[in-house]
Amino acid sequence: MILAAMPHPVISATFWSSLGLVDVLLALVFLLGVFFGIRKGLSGVLPGLIAMIMAQIIVIEYAEAFGTFLASRFQMPFQLMHILMFVTLATVSVLLIHFLFKLLS
Repeated sequence: MILAAMPHPVISATFWSSLGLVDVLLALVFLLGVFFGIRKGLSGVLPGLIAMIMAQIIVIEYAEAFGTFLASRFQMPFQLMHILMFVTLATVSVLLIHFLFKLLS
């Protein structure tokens, strides 16, 4: 009944044309996550999910502070140092959290 009252379909050509590349990539990553989550089950996906959430918290809290500290020590632009610290902290924190989970299991 509700769908019959709509003048055009919900997913139309204007919807697809308004999506950007980032939107499509995020949707693809989300769908892959759902697929692998269903395939592995919650117990197989949960440690990786916790590691990603903890890594995001660490990076959001400390990337700017480390970037500011190191930008004054090394003659680099702040934006470049912030990006480098973001990537470095994300990678190191994910690896350390995975190592900690392996050690605890």
